[in-house]
Amino acid sequence: MVYIEKACAKLNLFLEVTGKRPDGYHDLSTVMVPVGLYDVLKVDVEAAERTDVSVTCGLDIPKEDNLVYRACMKYLERTGLAACVRIGLDKHIPTGAGLGGGSADAAAVLRVLDRHFGRPLSREDLFRLGTSLGADVPFCLQEETCLCRGIGEILTPVENRFDGYYLIAKGDASIGTADAYRRLDEQAGTIRLRSEAPVLDWLKQPFSEGPELFNRFEAFATEGHPEIAEMQEEMRECGALATLMTGSGAAVFGMFASKEPAEACRVRLSGRGYRWDPVVVRTARLTP
Repeated sequence: MVYIEKACAKLNLFLEVTGKRPDGYHDLSTVMVPVGLYDVLKVDVEAAERTDVSVTCGLDIPKEDNLVYRACMKYLERTGLAACVRIGLDKHIPTGAGLGGGSADAAAVLRVLDRHFGRPLSREDLFRLGTSLGADVPFCLQEETCLCRGIGEILTPVENRFDGYYLIAKGDASIGTADAYRRLDEQAGTIRLRSEAPVLDWLKQPFSEGPELFNRFEAFATEGHPEIAEMQEEMRECGALATLMTGSGAAVFGMFASKEPAEACRVRLSGRGYRWDPVVVRTARLTP
């Protein structure tokens, strides 16, 4: 049976690193929202006596490092099922952007397999499996605006009344997550932690003024990649309510009350010659 599944990008409206665990992972407080920028997966699942999985995605990634492949294998191992699975991945979410594309793709495969096999895993087991693949995978399974804590696996859905538009842009910079955390660890003990409360309050009653967005990684990223701040400044000049870098970078977004200024800014930034064209999207209203 063949399934076509969308995997939507995420934006961090707030991201604070609250501590480092003994196991090396970091505790977070982050507000994430799914947006209408999608990778598209074609997943062909057939009965088989032995598991055989292949992924075609146009990226030069060893299959053992490919989150889609790993998600499929982990699901089949966890359930004790065997299948022949052929996955074609049409990428639209840029890599190295902080948009969660890899996690979204892994979550999409888990959704498809769980649906195909009649949901043999409980929601909790499926989310635990997602956490073993990456901190953003549980959120990508949830598919709604959430406050995420722990390493990202403790999810609390939050009200999101923002009905405007996001302009997402990415220059040529790509920032490795490991490098971003290393920079942060070098300043451990000197940082005053920020609260997510202002963002959560704004999402309940938007448009009174711009939201107080925050990303702990942004200051580090702009030091080495001035284009991040430059794109944000252009978004503000075009009327963005607020702008922020998402994840550990290097994509940035602006929040606009209406489509016209967002589109005008998209055209303006499209002339910069970056490898990835900016897009205007809205909050993804998805159904699990």
